Amino acid sequence: MRVNLAKEQEVEKFYAIAEKIRGQFPISSALFSDTKNLSQISLATNQNAAFFIFEAEGLFARAGAYLCPDSKTGYIGWFESSNDQAICNQALTACVSFLKAAGAVKIIGPVNGSTFYNYRFNLSNDLPVFPGDPFQPSYYIHLWESFGFEKKEAYISTYSDFPEKEMYGVAKARTLFSEMGLSFEQLTVELLQDIWKDFYDFLLLAFKGNQHFVPITFEEFNRLTKDFPLIHEGDYSYILFDQQRKPIGYITALIDVYRPIFEAHKMKDPLFSGEKLVLKTIAVAPEWQNKQIGTLLSSAIFAKGKAKGYQKVIVALMWEGNISAKGAKKKFDAVPGIHYALYKLKNYGK
Repeated sequence: MRVNLAKEQEVEKFYAIAEKIRGQFPISSALFSDTKNLSQISLATNQNAAFFIFEAEGLFARAGAYLCPDSKTGYIGWFESSNDQAICNQALTACVSFLKAAGAVKIIGPVNGSTFYNYRFNLSNDLPVFPGDPFQPSYYIHLWESFGFEKKEAYISTYSDFPEKEMYGVAKARTLFSEMGLSFEQLTVELLQDIWKDFYDFLLLAFKGNQHFVPITFEEFNRLTKDFPLIHEGDYSYILFDQQRKPIGYITALIDVYRPIFEAHKMKDPLFSGEKLVLKTIAVAPEWQNKQIGTLLSSAIFAKGKAKGYQKVIVALMWEGNISAKGAKKKFDAVPGIHYALYKLKNYGK
């Protein structure tokens, strides 16, 4: 069944399937947050989006498809399914048929409407190690591969000790940035609220280079990030301004908020045990890239974390071909602790 977005009951039924599937896994269900953005994505793609529900004898599947207006790339996301190939195939076939009719030249997934939302499959764990870590029942990977998808792009979260050599701390970084005519400031909740619109504009610009990026409106950004000031970790978040007070760099790291949950369930995986700092996001405006800005930002954060007693660091969710990802592995003797992938439908288009 194709969901009629004008009918709230059908939209809620679509969302309810995630609760049914994820609810079978109590720990992961408690950490799962569904991407409830169907109407916004339909508008952002000029209505080139469709969402489907399938049910049969206690089995459920859902998926959504949309066409990126610029690249003519078709995306499939919002995927949830019982561990049954037949009902999975119904959902994926409906999406592929819609995208083919819409003129998609290739089909990629899973992406829930934009890289601002959930995307990628976690190939290593069926539980998240940190907030924002993609995760899903492990059988989803087999369902997609059996349907005809193959890995297209690899991503990693690396895991390592802090480097032994001395790192630039916050004070030294501030001095070096000042010599470049830049202002390096801790991103408090108050400052974040003052620059909120400029922060949104900066993120759109910084992430535009991601080939799967689809911009979202300021209104949708507000909806998506409504709880951000409440969970914002000010101790490990910094913003870099140019001389016009325009944001040109941003970094944020997360403290290890999930560790007590995993310890309570006596999980032994080393990724789940021991306190660690998680470098979640680092962004630099295009005109300031390749100037060691990112290296200096991360050095300041790592030095602060090490001084606070953290022994380990996870550098999260990097595209494996990224220069920074390769550099991190080399610099910190980092281990690729978690693997992720985006998939492409084989034998279709380009």
